[in-house]
Amino acid sequence: MPNAFSTERNRRFLWIFWRDVFAKILAAYFDVPVDYWTGRPRPWDQEGLYELNDDWRAWTFEVRFSEGQAIDARAAWCGDESIMAMLRRMQDEQEDAPPGDPPTALDRFLAGPPALEAAGTPEFCRRVEEWVREEVKA
Repeated sequence: MPNAFSTERNRRFLWIFWRDVFAKILAAYFDVPVDYWTGRPRPWDQEGLYELNDDWRAWTFEVRFSEGQAIDARAAWCGDESIMAMLRRMQDEQEDAPPGDPPTALDRFLAGPPALEAAGTPEFCRRVEEWVREEVKA
């Protein structure tokens, strides 16, 4: 039996439905849509979510993909120092691939857009948020 995402028609419907729901959330909680990325939600809401939790991380919108996303298909990324060191160590330790073999997943990942902070940073979440804000302004 096919799943709900198996036909192009169903995927298009779900995409339109998702956009409609997200537009209502933006309209209900943000004065202008760009505030979703650069600001904070209005302090009052009917469910009392904001009043009960003033942590900005409570305001996220989850997107679930119907299939896996390629890890090397990204626009930006960042990690802390230990992750960056581990990735470099893993790349140094991997054996050379025989000629004609495709690159490893790690090689594909590291060949993509460089990390926002090459050495890593303990503030990697903040750094990615800054990048998103820069992209929104562009």
